[in-house]
Amino acid sequence: MKKHVYLSLIWGLFFLTMPAMRAHAQYPLYGYCGRETVYNNDSTNLFWQVDTTSRVLTITGVGRMFDYDTDTKAPWYPWRNYIERIVLPNGLTEIGTYAMYDLDRMDSIRWGGSLTTIRNHAFENCDILSHLFLPESLVTIKEYAFSYCNRLKRLQMGGKVEVIESMAFVPTDSLETIDFGNSPTQIYSSAFAYPW
Repeated sequence: MKKHVYLSLIWGLFFLTMPAMRAHAQYPLYGYCGRETVYNNDSTNLFWQVDTTSRVLTITGVGRMFDYDTDTKAPWYPWRNYIERIVLPNGLTEIGTYAMYDLDRMDSIRWGGSLTTIRNHAFENCDILSHLFLPESLVTIKEYAFSYCNRLKRLQMGGKVEVIESMAFVPTDSLETIDFGNSPTQIYSSAFAYPW
């Protein structure tokens, strides 16, 4: 009797998870995401892969990432509720617009050493990101790059940041500590506050 109940519970849990597994089966777990084409136009300079077991999004390659928008979302967007960590390569120089938008379970980023630009809305709505240690190589943080990261408590910048554009880090209600490293040469007046 106990064995029968136990097996029934296992089968019940399996069938409950089946729709979610089926819904995600239609989405790829890897592909290309670079702005430059390589290998006789068969691929691009950057490759992405989501590991659903470790919940890691890994980017490999060199150069600039493709720009996305709210209509043409990043190819890993369907996995946003799985991704908890991002691993970026040393050769990555630019994170594309809306690239990591709405990854609301992501709380860890391992940066590469060549990143110079984080483009508009790149990490917008990464809601549980609480500590942000930006790489030493970073120079420019574009508009809305980290906007609506509502639990961000600590922000530490590398020593080469020169420009922080409008609305890059709004709202700042939860922000407790900001370490600028060397002072950026240009911080827009609304970088940390709404302009109205």
